[in-house]
Amino acid sequence: MYSMLLMVTIITITLPLIIHIIKTVDFESDYDEISVQQFFHLLQNELINIKKIDISSKRLLLTLQNGDKASIEKYNTLVRRQVNDMGHEIYLRDIQNLQFTPLPNGVRVKVMTLQGELYEKVLFVYD
Repeated sequence: MYSMLLMVTIITITLPLIIHIIKTVDFESDYDEISVQQFFHLLQNELINIKKIDISSKRLLLTLQNGDKASIEKYNTLVRRQVNDMGHEIYLRDIQNLQFTPLPNGVRVKVMTLQGELYEKVLFVYD
């Protein structure tokens, strides 16, 4: 009986301390990094099968093999893709800035998240 009372007392004292310790631990999430890397992967796959590419600093305009025009641009805090100026396919969320820079054989993409992290990647266009 005494051992049960001692065990219940110990659990009652330590449980609030354990809950407080768990709440104070700062969990770092890799969600933003994984999302941006997935966006780069989707964009690279998009660039593989295109006829023509037009690059401005804020917008990427792709002419697809079937003649459709796909645009990838920043829309509020999203990166969206539209085909023939219709639809709203979201590629990335929580973006502060998106910038495209033309290169001789591709495009440089810079993405800044709302947390201020900057990601940059050079994507190649295949002929």
